[in-house]
Amino acid sequence: VFLSDRMYNLRTVILDFGFDPDSMEMCLKLAAEDATIAAELLAVIDELPYLAQVDPAAATVLQRWCGDLRRRSVMNLKVFWLESLVSLMEEQTLSERGPLHNRRTGQIKLDPLGYRDAALFYSRYGGQDRVGAYAIWGGMPSYLEEVDPKRDVWDNVRDRILRPARRAFRQIRAEL
Repeated sequence: VFLSDRMYNLRTVILDFGFDPDSMEMCLKLAAEDATIAAELLAVIDELPYLAQVDPAAATVLQRWCGDLRRRSVMNLKVFWLESLVSLMEEQTLSERGPLHNRRTGQIKLDPLGYRDAALFYSRYGGQDRVGAYAIWGGMPSYLEEVDPKRDVWDNVRDRILRPARRAFRQIRAEL
């Protein structure tokens, strides 16, 4: 069984039956098993705090898993933790009280895109609208991907930010 088959099966289980904390441990065990036969394997865990909201034990499960990989000298499995809110990542991985403290071997802090690169996401806009769009969305690629360049700036604001179901709306409320 190839990892892609296993991941598809796990994805199917999660989509069909909802997230089960045991499925996370199963996924991690499968990745560790496949790492023993693969030349190199990447595991990407995105938005760790959201995972922790679904399962408060998630960080502890990941801590045990990392320790187990280290004890078994599984060196060809590279794990990437991604988080858009730096403070939450620091709390989980850098803080001495964080469950993933001392589990990292490196870190890269990606800065937002500058105006020139961000403007490529809405290149159809005129100069004034590009400046306005950059003032609103800044240079965060995840925000810029939500901009529909075929619609004007204010339609995008109304549809992408001001609707309670949208991520940007929820993040603004969380930040306040």
